[in-house]
Amino acid sequence: MPSRNSGSNQFHGDLFEFLRNGNLNARNSFAPTRDTLKRNQFGGVLGGPIRRDKLFFFLGLPRDAAALRAYPRHCLCTDGGHAAGDFSTFAGTGCNLKAVVLPASLGFVDNQIPQSRLNPAALTISKRLPATANPCGKVNYGLRTNSDEHLSLVRLDYQMSDKHSIFGRSYGPCSISRQLTMARMRLLSTRMRATFAQRRWRLATLIC
Repeated sequence: MPSRNSGSNQFHGDLFEFLRNGNLNARNSFAPTRDTLKRNQFGGVLGGPIRRDKLFFFLGLPRDAAALRAYPRHCLCTDGGHAAGDFSTFAGTGCNLKAVVLPASLGFVDNQIPQSRLNPAALTISKRLPATANPCGKVNYGLRTNSDEHLSLVRLDYQMSDKHSIFGRSYGPCSISRQLTMARMRLLSTRMRATFAQRRWRLATLIC
């Protein structure tokens, strides 16, 4: 939001709000339902004198907050049979386009792996995966995405003379985004938070 506005000998300010809500929007003709985005952009600006005819300030503090309802996803997890080494259903045509057959020459019979050959660490991790009644181990879940962006702008103008002025401007965005699973599914439940912040400074002189 770098602005060319500057303060003056009078105080001036503005407030603004921009709202987007799926309940107020028309449905996209190619979508089965309305979008679920909820977005608020709001803030304000204020400018005025610090020292009349010499030093002025201008401040801006906008914010952009958005939320998107969970959208469906799925993953494949092990079931009770997998933990026992039974992959006969998982390797069949019910879960694959083409049946997978484990070679009997390696000691596998009817797509079953002896428990003694299963990795203990993998078995421990599989206990923390969500349980499912799907024979292929399919688990449905959803992710909700929220984002929050804060912006700040500070500008100072100094009128050195009728022909010479100088200003400094600081612009700093800070973004926070989060993703949350719709259901608490132990190992698959994630809480991700990414923060991005930076501040830019610029000095310039104007000679009229």
